[in-house]
Amino acid sequence: MNTQTDEIIYFSVYEPGGRRLASFRTREAAEVFAFQERNRRVAELDDTKDTMTQGEYRGAINFATHGITVRTMSLVFEDSLIS
Repeated sequence: MNTQTDEIIYFSVYEPGGRRLASFRTREAAEVFAFQERNRRVAELDDTKDTMTQGEYRGAINFATHGITVRTMSLVFEDSLIS
């Protein structure tokens, strides 16, 4: 059997609930984007802090800071010929 395999590795940034926000070719770029997204969400929460209870605010901050994740993704292309 003759097998040739190509693999593409990329990095995706996900928000809570599993929705993909963006994809990048390098982990560094994905981490920078995730850091900026976390900071943006925390800044939005700080602006509306007065309308929430302390528990709601603490939960929202936890959700915003720990909910943005970077995942390694991989696509594998394989051709095989049976001779």
